[in-house]
Amino acid sequence: MANKNQAIGLRPHGELIRIRKYIASAAVYPDDPISLATAGKVAPSVTVPLVGVAISYASGDGQEVMIADHPDQMFEIQSNGILAQADIQGNFDLSLGTASTLYKRSACVLDAATADNTVATLAVKLLAIGDEVTQEEGATNVDVIVKINNHVQNGGTGTAGLA
Repeated sequence: MANKNQAIGLRPHGELIRIRKYIASAAVYPDDPISLATAGKVAPSVTVPLVGVAISYASGDGQEVMIADHPDQMFEIQSNGILAQADIQGNFDLSLGTASTLYKRSACVLDAATADNTVATLAVKLLAIGDEVTQEEGATNVDVIVKINNHVQNGGTGTAGLA
């Protein structure tokens, strides 16, 4: 069975540890990865270090947005390529995609082609293959569990991968 091809952004996985209010500098969609922009504001971005992941929608500059910003928060995200158990603890970059303005939804995916076990500065660390029974390991578009590896509250640089 093939995995469903539907970008879901970064959805909180497990317990939601903490959310905080930030001010956006651009439109922000739920489940977008968030980086610092200018003047202390935040914006959707895959540029590391990341601040966290948007939990709410902001229509543009000056709007409040809620961000899951705890460095230990786990997230579920779809991979745009093939990932398997052997990739666990590897580091990856993200691809932002074009958010849905109709459904107010992120289109962010894990970029499977960026797998690297030695680069500590990549955006996320792969922790597990998604735990839904419909997930087919070793197939394209598998959902995976990650945490932000290069997080602004951890000094900005993550750890090297182990896979």
